[in-house]
Amino acid sequence: MIKLELTIDQVDYNALIERFLPVLRSSGHPLGAMLGGRMPVERVKRWAATLPTEQKEQLVAELLNANREKLLEAATSALEGQGLPLHLSGGRASAGK
Repeated sequence: MIKLELTIDQVDYNALIERFLPVLRSSGHPLGAMLGGRMPVERVKRWAATLPTEQKEQLVAELLNANREKLLEAATSALEGQGLPLHLSGGRASAGK
């Protein structure tokens, strides 16, 4: 097993909210309810813009972890598409430095 650590240093919070919030709401994931329940996506984006960076990073880590399997599958497919027969089997996002 090989462990790989990646750092994300630029995040488009609005794009992530648009992409993942509807999925979280429909799945019944607690984070979907926490991020506004039935509140319109545009309102959630305005609310998120007021949060300190540390809180936004924590929310992104939660979104990534909630979608971990899909992200691992997509990354594995992308690697294989580039001729790199690597299978990603685990990982966890966390906020912080």
